[in-house]
Amino acid sequence: MNKKEIQTIVFISYIITAILSFMISILVLEDGFLNNLLSSIKITTILSLWWLYYFKIGWKQKPINKLFKRANLNGTWFGHYESYDIEKDKIFKGEIGLKINQDFTTISLISYSNRFSNYSYNEILNYEEKSDRYAIVYVYTQTVNNAFDLKKDSGTSELILKEAQNKLILEGEFWTSHNSKGKLKVEKIANKKIDTFEEASELFQSRK
Repeated sequence: MNKKEIQTIVFISYIITAILSFMISILVLEDGFLNNLLSSIKITTILSLWWLYYFKIGWKQKPINKLFKRANLNGTWFGHYESYDIEKDKIFKGEIGLKINQDFTTISLISYSNRFSNYSYNEILNYEEKSDRYAIVYVYTQTVNNAFDLKKDSGTSELILKEAQNKLILEGEFWTSHNSKGKLKVEKIANKKIDTFEEASELFQSRK
């Protein structure tokens, strides 16, 4: 959470507190029962419940999702990747499914293909105000789907969020520890989240 977002939270909390204090002062003057009831309710409790709701659910819902710049990337994405292995001088291509789990402060990505599964860690979702774009940078571990291949690799990926023809697209590059690099482009196909490449492929095919 950056400095600007913290300042916005403090400002909104101040406004809510001021409004509630004003409402309580009016109600207290009018009704003795409400006087006792409201005196037992702490404004800090109401604020806590509000921010709990917002950070869990509200940040995704209109119109209050406009309070902060935060793209909702939750769901399943599907597309293609192309990777060039420098040591083997070989190009690998294929389809890939991407599952994104996100809340207000955290994000995680798992990608699935016929050859491997990638699990992210150390993820950063940035909004670049000057260019008005979102970028996801994350480190991942890679597990090969072949049960007899016990090798594990790691890599880094940077994806840029784009919107074209009412479609959300993540596109960017990745680099791996075994001296290869590549490109990735996926489109959001559903809010539903998958756990296998086959599920992602079927979900993509069902949209056609």
